[in-house]
Amino acid sequence: TGEVIRIGFTQISSNLDYYIFPKASEHVNFHWSGLENYVWFNSDGSLNEWYTRLRHFIFFKNRSALRFRLNNNYVDLRFPFQLTDGQPLPAKAYNFSEFNIQYNSDNRKVFNFELFAVYGAFYNGTKLTLIPTLNYRIQPWANFAVGLEWNDVRFPEPYGAASLWLINPRIEINFSRNLFWTTFLQYNTQADNFNINSRLQWRFAPMSDVFLIYNDNYQVEGLFGPKNRAVVLKISYWLSV
Repeated sequence: TGEVIRIGFTQISSNLDYYIFPKASEHVNFHWSGLENYVWFNSDGSLNEWYTRLRHFIFFKNRSALRFRLNNNYVDLRFPFQLTDGQPLPAKAYNFSEFNIQYNSDNRKVFNFELFAVYGAFYNGTKLTLIPTLNYRIQPWANFAVGLEWNDVRFPEPYGAASLWLINPRIEINFSRNLFWTTFLQYNTQADNFNINSRLQWRFAPMSDVFLIYNDNYQVEGLFGPKNRAVVLKISYWLSV
């Protein structure tokens, strides 16, 4: 699920939402405003981290959406952290805020896109993030997508700066209702890695699948060559008891 369980920590969270449904608007379906707050405490009761978000979303009648978020983070960094070629950030408490804006076009259309931008403080420096994503659908058998993520991180001396790129095309082919092929390509400048992950899926019974997966990683900088590769066969079967 992507969740990280923090053993020995206590979490307290709260969420407040408010909806507005305009009666006379020709374009806006509804507004959604909210306030989120998450706090983590160490086992001795001291503050470890907090995350507060103020948000306002606008959902349009054409199924597009515009989202605004203002985030504030407090992090008690327990160990030095290095993201650039400069010196690691010292282990201490940091409080920083950022603002982001996101637009999603109508995903019912054959061609749709998402634009996401973030700017603000990042530990003791600044960070600018731009993430455009393009999607193209050939009904009913194929989906093509390409995403680009750029992070420009700048810290005061002597902690350095970094410009990080992530490019990730995706291809999805449906040969039938039970046979699917999905391929992910990813180029990551931070890890100096180019990855190919290709998966053939056969659904032979309800909730039961056979997966044939090919995974390949290449080093990009210098002499382009393979790091490792693997072929994996996975079978899952749903038992009704």
